[in-house]
Amino acid sequence: MQQISTLNKVTTSLYAETIRSQPTRQVRTVAGSRSLASMLPSLLSTGFVTFFVTGILQLCWNTQQPELMRHWMEAWLTSWPIAFPLTYLSLPLIRTLIRKLSMSRHQDY
Repeated sequence: MQQISTLNKVTTSLYAETIRSQPTRQVRTVAGSRSLASMLPSLLSTGFVTFFVTGILQLCWNTQQPELMRHWMEAWLTSWPIAFPLTYLSLPLIRTLIRKLSMSRHQDY
């Protein structure tokens, strides 16, 4: 009986130490705002993608080199403000759709 009690104490103390040593989940904030932090990945990814897509399309459509940069920046600054809110607002719907699709695939097997 004493061995069980000792084993209980050891496992309890090990468990408590494991819980204490695990890092706490850090909340991402940007300038003290959680909402800005949630927008940052969408903002950066849409900016990056639209920058390169508009550049490639301008190279295909516009062969006049002196006007290329002006048209590129104009197209990018027009498309980014459209792409960002669409991406940010559609994220919950996309995540739900992905979750449902991945669950239905796992149930088939």
